[in-house]
Amino acid sequence: MKTIIIIFIKSITIIILLYVLFNAIFYDLDDIIQIEFLKRIFYNSFIISFVLTSIHFLFAKIAGVSNNFSVNQNEVLKKVVELDDLKSKIKTSTKWNLIDKKDNLMNFKSSMSIKSFGEKITVSSDNGETIITSKPSFFAIFDFGKNYENIKLVSSLI
Repeated sequence: MKTIIIIFIKSITIIILLYVLFNAIFYDLDDIIQIEFLKRIFYNSFIISFVLTSIHFLFAKIAGVSNNFSVNQNEVLKKVVELDDLKSKIKTSTKWNLIDKKDNLMNFKSSMSIKSFGEKITVSSDNGETIITSKPSFFAIFDFGKNYENIKLVSSLI
């Protein structure tokens, strides 16, 4: 639940900053300082942030997230996987592009979807464990559970 509160605070902060920046560009600065204007900024930002955070929470819950509602997701599996086999499985079951492959590391990039601007998915296998990481490829506060879905997809292919 702590991550949802952090996401809400980030969201309301960014929306307030964008709202003030937009109004500073297109309107007189004297209007921005007025109390009614400040009330409107906070009220609108609160409502928009609350709605977006709630939708993010619901979609993430549907995807299976139980603790970490952050857009950065990872999972550690206590088994070593053959990366070449996993690469071919990922290529056949997804539209992800292989960005980089080293000895014990593979980086993929997914395309943009309605839930996000795309994700960077990293799979590394070393020391008896496999680490899967999925995070936004661009700045994002919300992913609506997409990175968690990526982690579960790769886990199911192992």
